[in-house]
Amino acid sequence: TAEKGLDYVNTFGASNQGTALIFPQGETRQTFLVPILDDQLVDVDETINLTLSNPLVLSNALPGGVQIGGNNPASITIVDNDSVVGFALASYSVSENTSNAVITVTRVGGTVGAIAVDYAVNNGTATNALDYVATNGTIIFPDGVRSQTFIVPILDDGLPEPNETVDMTLSNPIGATTLGLDSATLVIVDDELAPGDFVFATNNFRVAEGGGVATVTVTRTN
Repeated sequence: TAEKGLDYVNTFGASNQGTALIFPQGETRQTFLVPILDDQLVDVDETINLTLSNPLVLSNALPGGVQIGGNNPASITIVDNDSVVGFALASYSVSENTSNAVITVTRVGGTVGAIAVDYAVNNGTATNALDYVATNGTIIFPDGVRSQTFIVPILDDGLPEPNETVDMTLSNPIGATTLGLDSATLVIVDDELAPGDFVFATNNFRVAEGGGVATVTVTRTN
């Protein structure tokens, strides 16, 4: 499934060109090289087919000849190392009374080798140092790791207010990766109830004429 010239360099050896694998007397192992090319594309693992043919006897010490044995054909699997790194979601949410919002970043595609990406957290409608703590840093994905997280500290201002947002961005991918979903929103869900209307508890209070005072109850919603 690999493509010649894009994923690997086609190679062969033939005895009439002096490039065949030659096993001297007593030798049980030889090797040849297949140059592999990094296409910088995010794709599935790909394969190269290998075949052996035309076994020849170069010495009279083997009067019975030689033949091709098992494991022919064989294959090479090229494990893709390219990936796309980005936010796992376009929008995250956290309650205002939670200490930290945990933000997940993933890489899709190959996981061979380490990669890194920078993150930054800034004001949306929320205010730094009042609703959250602005932060930035670098996320490192070790070899084989697909998911990492970073923390956004959340502050409870004690005020009844609408839900507020924090803007988050990814940048500067390092290694065999490119950026995918590079921006996301964190919604801070307010945990205080806003005061509502003040209303009479009923629209008709009743009191006896000789009762001294009338007690009137007023309520407020939330």
